Amino acid sequence: MFRRAFCCVSLCVFSLGSLAAAAAEPFRDETVIALERGAMDRWGNGDPRVRLAQLHGALLRECRYVVGVKLHTQGMTVDQATAFLVKNAYMTQDDARREALRGTQDPMYGYYTLGKLMILKLRGDYQKKMGSQFTLQGFHDALLAHGDPPIPLLRPLLLGADDDGKPI
Repeated sequence: MFRRAFCCVSLCVFSLGSLAAAAAEPFRDETVIALERGAMDRWGNGDPRVRLAQLHGALLRECRYVVGVKLHTQGMTVDQATAFLVKNAYMTQDDARREALRGTQDPMYGYYTLGKLMILKLRGDYQKKMGSQFTLQGFHDALLAHGDPPIPLLRPLLLGADDDGKPI
């Protein structure tokens, strides 16, 4: 319960401009979302239907993130959120309305997208640091070896002096 409450505060702080404070969302959700892309790349067997399904889910999560932030910090209305989801997530009017109403209930609606972006940036920075020695297995081992700290605290542990201090 404390962690969830802390996450709500973190999103509000993020929306006001402090990215580092927003990075304390539950690590497991962001890790699963970030690793989904790697799994599709590795095991999707090049099937465009698998990739399309993954991209559709990712698009919905991205739209949830935008709607969640705007509903709770920028005065977006339910009608505006519904229209946004219809246009950008390719949802039906009824489904988009339900999603928009869901977004009003939880200021952390879609927050895992921020964690995904942070992990993907960390992976890219780690790959750049490791060069030809980079492997996904090595990255995952390094990522998970430190428990579940906020990503900005994890970056210097994995990157050392190569950390640019920018989580996304």
